[in-house]
Amino acid sequence: MAIQFAPYINVNCVAPGWVNTDMNKDLPKELVEEETNKIYKKRFAEPNEIAKVVTFLASEDADFINGEVIKVHGGY
Repeated sequence: MAIQFAPYINVNCVAPGWVNTDMNKDLPKELVEEETNKIYKKRFAEPNEIAKVVTFLASEDADFINGEVIKVHGGY
């Protein structure tokens, strides 16, 4: 899509890891601990941390970023 819409529209993808949302609130405690231990930051992302990346990509500051997958997962 980035090639198809260039040079008029930038197409990028945000690929979040685990995010602290209601969707995850009923996960087994053991699974949350196991997954948290895999993350370099040792925690799930907060929704606003993902939103900041989306906001940046939608801004003029990201005008020359196109065709990318931005991983937002705290490292793992």
